[in-house]
Amino acid sequence: MWKLETFGEVARTNVFNRFHRITGIGMFRHQQLSIPVSSCLLACLAIGCLTVGCTSKPENENANAAQPDASPSNESDLLRVSKSDENLPPANLAPGSSDLGSASADKDAGSSDVEELPQTPPSTAAPTLDSMFSLNQETPKKDLASDLNRRQLRKDFTPEELIEWLEFCDIDMRNIGSGKTQLKDPVDISRMLEAIAKKKLEASEQLLNHADANEQQKTAGLRGQLQSLSHLASMGDLKSAKALKKLATTNLNSPIPSVAGDSRIVLIGFALDSLRGGSDKAANEVVELVKSMQPTANADIPAVLMLAEARQTLSDYGMIDQAAEIRGMLLELYGNSSDPTVAKIAADAAGTAKFDRARRLLDAILDNDQVAVERWTDVVEELLNDSPDIITVQFLLESSLHLEVFNRPAFVKTTYDLLTENFPPNNSTIANEIEAAKQAMLARQKIIGADFDFTQYPVIVDQDLTSSDYQGKVVLMPFWATQFPVSLQIIPRLMQVQQKAPEQIAIIGMNLDSENSPVREFVAVNKITFPSMRSVSSTTGEVANPVAAEFGLVSMPFVAVIDQKGKVVALDFSGLQLDEIVEDLLAK
Repeated sequence: MWKLETFGEVARTNVFNRFHRITGIGMFRHQQLSIPVSSCLLACLAIGCLTVGCTSKPENENANAAQPDASPSNESDLLRVSKSDENLPPANLAPGSSDLGSASADKDAGSSDVEELPQTPPSTAAPTLDSMFSLNQETPKKDLASDLNRRQLRKDFTPEELIEWLEFCDIDMRNIGSGKTQLKDPVDISRMLEAIAKKKLEASEQLLNHADANEQQKTAGLRGQLQSLSHLASMGDLKSAKALKKLATTNLNSPIPSVAGDSRIVLIGFALDSLRGGSDKAANEVVELVKSMQPTANADIPAVLMLAEARQTLSDYGMIDQAAEIRGMLLELYGNSSDPTVAKIAADAAGTAKFDRARRLLDAILDNDQVAVERWTDVVEELLNDSPDIITVQFLLESSLHLEVFNRPAFVKTTYDLLTENFPPNNSTIANEIEAAKQAMLARQKIIGADFDFTQYPVIVDQDLTSSDYQGKVVLMPFWATQFPVSLQIIPRLMQVQQKAPEQIAIIGMNLDSENSPVREFVAVNKITFPSMRSVSSTTGEVANPVAAEFGLVSMPFVAVIDQKGKVVALDFSGLQLDEIVEDLLAK
């Protein structure tokens, strides 16, 4: 999740742990490390592998692992094996079948609609923007789940065929979750995922009880049960949630490491939900479950992600001692992992602990304008005294941007004053970072009230822009670049605002790409219909992009609001304030 880069909300609950220099004034963006844990969500396991295609060594696994008395309708899945061949048949077809039906994957389909879906993983691929600019597309209604249920899961499948069938389930769920199918309607997507999960549960039980299955194959069946139940439970199936908790509790001490690990992740998720629900015992339960974890030779991304979530949740609820214990376990188990991804996740999650107090106070300041500046001063001074490094500085600069968005100027000034006091201008990397951010802030202040000349900039080739497009209108001007698709994620939000008064509101973009970027082709391929002016970025000039510097652009999305008289009246980083700003302008 990106802070200040997701239109519709400004996420503020986790640490902003990274800046990326993009323009001459230091445009930065920030990530958070967070996986939502519903009462029974085993989404973390989507990163793991099941059996076939897994590079881990076979475990000495016990075929007689415990299992619950649950009917197939009680359980389901979110596992997606780490298998990249998307030419395989879709889920739940008998191996070798050619009838793709309604679940066939459309590789060319865009993924922009995925973010609207609860509990589905976001697409990590660079988005195509075809559907991003069409807000009211109609999806033909089909009984997709019923169609899936008509597919045959034969009782005479061999264990090998069942494992292949389960892998097809995982591939279909991955493709649906990442937007690579023709399914766009959230209801259709939810129904299809539920149907696949139920089918996968049935196949998992069949594999677990198959007379010819070996121990490793039966383990795959048991893990499939855990994962399928998790997905159904995350979709609100209470019966599946109960079955999942029972299954995980029964197998917590399984001699099979993968089964015990999966079960522990499930139970940590339940405990975190109990904590959120007000349970007094849940925090200690989380700690005890984490203490019982053992390192594995394999890349254990699901486990490290769950520990990161546990540390963050405990910290958010003010349970600093327990959060510190989890942090210690996180570093002990995974800080020196041979897998660089695991080690980095552990380091990032552990490194945020020092900001816990500051983050909680920042949330309070953003929610309540009565918090005394002195409290923020104390926290900032403590951070700078304890950790006078670039990570702390970046955290405070990001915090100042949030404070600016929420109109807390006294806190912004205090932050910059303390930063400058601790890092006076001396041409060091940290001092330059602070100065760049400060100059950008001053530029944003200066641009408000300035006249904007639409004729000063060229228009993208093959686009037209005339005075009638903007004169006498409220103009929403998103800054964007082809190399940063996130910069265009706010467009649907702008279109929603424009639809309230289409004759009085215009969308006119400002493109910041370099001279040789394929901007014209990008516009054509992605069907970007609003006109955009062009301010060419340079890698050699003293200022990377003059208009970005003039507007103090430091993060994306970034929207300038220009009134009917051509004056810049507001800057918006999130889409939160646009309705109020535009309504006030139209009322004048």
